[in-house]
Amino acid sequence: MLKGLLFSEMKEVKRKKLTVETEKKVMREYEEDMKSGKRDKMDEAEDTLGRFEYEIESTKRSYLHNLLNLLKLKTS
Repeated sequence: MLKGLLFSEMKEVKRKKLTVETEKKVMREYEEDMKSGKRDKMDEAEDTLGRFEYEIESTKRSYLHNLLNLLKLKTS
């Protein structure tokens, strides 16, 4: 029983260590991207994508609204 407890504790420690190492790696990559200017380009691309998504959703809402109005007119 004690051996099983120690084994599960060791697994948990390894998992946490791996998580910390992964977070450090992600942070290093982010810092490198910031220094090279790559992050700015990525942020700009994400902003552009966000604007496109907003425009698409806005257009869909507008079309649906117009369609509902046409259906209301047709049924009245």
